[in-house]
Amino acid sequence: GGPVPAGQIDSLRDAVYAAISELKTTDIEKKQLELKAEHEKQLIGLERKFQKQLTEARRKNEQLIETLRQTYEEEVESLKVQKHEAQQALKKVESEREAKRNEVEVLQSRMGTLQRDFELRKEHAASLHRQSELICDFLSRMPEPGTGAGNAVKSELMGLNTGTADRYGLFSQNLPPRSSQGR
Repeated sequence: GGPVPAGQIDSLRDAVYAAISELKTTDIEKKQLELKAEHEKQLIGLERKFQKQLTEARRKNEQLIETLRQTYEEEVESLKVQKHEAQQALKKVESEREAKRNEVEVLQSRMGTLQRDFELRKEHAASLHRQSELICDFLSRMPEPGTGAGNAVKSELMGLNTGTADRYGLFSQNLPPRSSQGR
């Protein structure tokens, strides 16, 4: 071996540079593939973590919805019971009101009957009072015999007359005054 021609050295140098360059490129591509693989692993890990969190959030959400549904149904049932109780109480009050209304009507009817009866008795008492006044007036005009029997009847009639009038309040009304002749 002798000296190597300069063209071969250049070509050998170019070949070495090309091989080094290719080696660097391959090394860079390998590092890029490793980085890409690492990123993909991280992405897969993040996706798994996200899916796990999403599943957990859905589970919690479903639990909350179920709890709300149960609470809502319990409140609805409670309101139904309260509504039923209120309706029963209303029916009872309506029934009691109707009974009281009937009782009031009966009492008003009785009161009217008693009032009419009282008025009739009052008129009757006034008539009896007037009759006794007329009899007393008649007896007072009669000549008195010596027996005194007329005076006893007259006194008894006068006592009955006053008691009847007071019982029915006739003296408080405007009745014709009794005649004072012969008294």
